[in-house]
Amino acid sequence: MLIIRVLSTIALWLIGIPGAVILGIFSGLLEFVPYVGPILSAVPPALLGLFLGDPLDGMYVVVAYILIQQIETNIVTPLVMRRAVDVHPAVAIAVVTLMGTVFGLLGAFLAIPLAVVAGVLVRELWFRRLEGDQEKEEDDEGGAKKA
Repeated sequence: MLIIRVLSTIALWLIGIPGAVILGIFSGLLEFVPYVGPILSAVPPALLGLFLGDPLDGMYVVVAYILIQQIETNIVTPLVMRRAVDVHPAVAIAVVTLMGTVFGLLGAFLAIPLAVVAGVLVRELWFRRLEGDQEKEEDDEGGAKKA
Protein backbone atom coordinates (compact mmCIF):
# COMPACT_ATOMS: atom_id res chain seq x y z
CA MET A 1 0.00 0.00 0.00
CA LEU A 2 2.86 2.33 0.81
CA ILE A 3 4.55 1.72 -2.53
CA ILE A 4 1.31 2.37 -4.42
CA ARG A 5 0.74 5.54 -2.39
CA VAL A 6 4.22 6.89 -3.15
CA LEU A 7 4.21 5.92 -6.84
CA SER A 8 0.72 7.33 -7.36
CA THR A 9 1.58 10.60 -5.64
CA ILE A 10 4.74 11.03 -7.72
CA ALA A 11 2.96 10.16 -10.97
CA LEU A 12 0.04 12.52 -10.28
CA TRP A 13 2.42 15.31 -9.24
CA LEU A 14 4.46 14.87 -12.44
CA ILE A 15 1.30 14.93 -14.57
CA GLY A 16 0.11 18.04 -12.74
CA ILE A 17 -3.09 16.77 -11.16
CA PRO A 18 -4.26 19.01 -8.28
CA GLY A 19 -4.37 17.29 -4.89
CA ALA A 20 -1.78 14.68 -5.88
CA VAL A 21 -0.84 13.90 -2.26
CA ILE A 22 -4.44 13.30 -1.15
CA LEU A 23 -5.20 11.24 -4.25
CA GLY A 24 -2.01 9.22 -3.71
CA ILE A 25 -3.03 8.46 -0.12
CA PHE A 26 -6.50 7.51 -1.40
CA SER A 27 -4.90 5.15 -3.96
CA GLY A 28 -2.76 3.53 -1.29
CA LEU A 29 -5.76 2.96 0.97
CA LEU A 30 -7.87 1.48 -1.81
CA GLU A 31 -5.03 -0.92 -2.64
CA PHE A 32 -6.28 -2.90 0.37
CA VAL A 33 -9.37 -3.91 -1.64
CA PRO A 34 -8.23 -6.61 -4.10
CA TYR A 35 -8.89 -6.18 -7.83
CA VAL A 36 -11.54 -3.44 -7.49
CA GLY A 37 -9.54 -1.00 -5.32
CA PRO A 38 -6.89 -0.12 -7.92
CA ILE A 39 -9.56 0.54 -10.53
CA LEU A 40 -11.62 2.73 -8.21
CA SER A 41 -8.52 4.64 -7.10
CA ALA A 42 -7.78 5.69 -10.69
CA VAL A 43 -11.22 7.19 -11.35
CA PRO A 44 -11.00 10.49 -9.34
CA PRO A 45 -7.56 11.56 -10.65
CA ALA A 46 -8.49 10.58 -14.21
CA LEU A 47 -11.67 12.67 -14.00
CA LEU A 48 -9.73 15.59 -12.50
CA GLY A 49 -7.20 15.38 -15.30
CA LEU A 50 -9.89 15.10 -17.91
CA PHE A 51 -12.07 18.01 -16.75
CA LEU A 52 -9.72 20.37 -14.89
CA GLY A 53 -6.66 20.01 -17.06
CA ASP A 54 -5.84 18.99 -20.56
CA PRO A 55 -7.90 15.98 -21.74
CA LEU A 56 -4.59 14.22 -22.34
CA ASP A 57 -3.92 14.46 -18.60
CA GLY A 58 -6.77 12.03 -18.00
CA MET A 59 -5.18 9.59 -20.42
CA TYR A 60 -1.78 10.07 -18.78
CA VAL A 61 -3.32 9.26 -15.39
CA VAL A 62 -4.86 6.04 -16.71
CA VAL A 63 -1.56 4.99 -18.31
CA ALA A 64 0.33 5.85 -15.11
CA TYR A 65 -2.06 3.78 -12.98
CA ILE A 66 -1.78 0.83 -15.36
CA LEU A 67 2.02 1.01 -15.16
CA ILE A 68 1.93 1.31 -11.37
CA GLN A 69 -0.34 -1.73 -11.13
CA GLN A 70 1.95 -3.71 -13.43
CA ILE A 71 4.93 -2.85 -11.22
CA GLU A 72 2.98 -3.83 -8.12
CA THR A 73 1.60 -7.05 -9.59
CA ASN A 74 4.73 -8.32 -11.30
CA ILE A 75 7.52 -7.06 -9.02
CA VAL A 76 6.39 -5.92 -5.58
CA THR A 77 3.80 -8.58 -4.73
CA PRO A 78 6.00 -11.59 -5.61
CA LEU A 79 8.87 -10.15 -3.56
CA VAL A 80 6.60 -9.51 -0.59
CA MET A 81 5.10 -12.98 -0.89
CA ARG A 82 8.56 -14.51 -0.90
CA ARG A 83 9.46 -12.77 2.34
CA ALA A 84 6.09 -13.18 4.04
CA VAL A 85 5.34 -16.80 3.19
CA ASP A 86 8.62 -18.09 1.74
CA VAL A 87 7.25 -18.61 -1.77
CA HIS A 88 9.66 -17.88 -4.61
CA PRO A 89 8.39 -15.02 -6.84
CA ALA A 90 8.42 -17.21 -9.96
CA VAL A 91 6.36 -19.84 -8.15
CA ALA A 92 3.91 -17.18 -6.94
CA ILE A 93 3.39 -15.81 -10.45
CA ALA A 94 3.06 -19.28 -11.96
CA VAL A 95 0.64 -20.51 -9.30
CA VAL A 96 -1.59 -17.43 -9.48
CA THR A 97 -1.62 -17.58 -13.29
CA LEU A 98 -2.36 -21.30 -13.40
CA MET A 99 -5.02 -21.28 -10.69
CA GLY A 100 -6.62 -18.13 -12.15
CA THR A 101 -6.76 -19.73 -15.59
CA VAL A 102 -8.14 -23.04 -14.38
CA PHE A 103 -10.46 -21.90 -11.57
CA GLY A 104 -11.08 -18.23 -12.37
CA LEU A 105 -11.17 -15.46 -9.78
CA LEU A 106 -11.60 -17.84 -6.85
CA GLY A 107 -8.55 -19.80 -7.98
CA ALA A 108 -6.47 -16.62 -8.17
CA PHE A 109 -7.56 -15.67 -4.64
CA LEU A 110 -6.69 -19.09 -3.22
CA ALA A 111 -3.50 -19.71 -5.21
CA ILE A 112 -0.90 -18.41 -2.76
CA PRO A 113 -2.46 -19.93 0.37
CA LEU A 114 -2.75 -23.30 -1.38
CA ALA A 115 0.85 -23.07 -2.59
CA VAL A 116 2.01 -22.37 0.96
CA VAL A 117 0.03 -25.32 2.33
CA ALA A 118 1.39 -27.60 -0.41
CA GLY A 119 4.94 -26.44 0.34
CA VAL A 120 4.56 -27.13 4.05
CA LEU A 121 3.06 -30.56 3.39
CA VAL A 122 5.88 -31.51 1.03
CA ARG A 123 8.50 -30.31 3.51
CA GLU A 124 6.94 -32.02 6.50
CA LEU A 125 5.71 -35.25 4.94
CA TRP A 126 8.36 -35.90 2.35
CA PHE A 127 11.65 -34.22 3.27
CA ARG A 128 11.34 -34.82 7.02
CA ARG A 129 10.58 -38.48 6.35
CA LEU A 130 13.61 -38.74 4.06
CA GLU A 131 15.79 -37.08 6.71
CA GLY A 132 14.40 -39.46 9.35
CA ASP A 133 15.11 -42.51 7.16
CA GLN A 134 18.64 -41.27 6.48
CA GLU A 135 19.34 -40.78 10.20
CA LYS A 136 17.95 -44.25 10.93
CA GLU A 137 20.25 -45.80 8.29
CA GLU A 138 23.26 -43.95 9.77
CA ASP A 139 22.37 -45.22 13.25
CA ASP A 140 22.02 -48.78 11.93
CA GLU A 141 25.40 -48.58 10.16
CA GLY A 142 27.08 -47.09 13.22
CA GLY A 143 25.69 -49.83 15.47
CA ALA A 144 26.86 -52.57 13.13
CA LYS A 145 30.40 -51.12 12.98
CA LYS A 146 30.67 -50.86 16.77
CA ALA A 147 29.68 -54.51 17.33
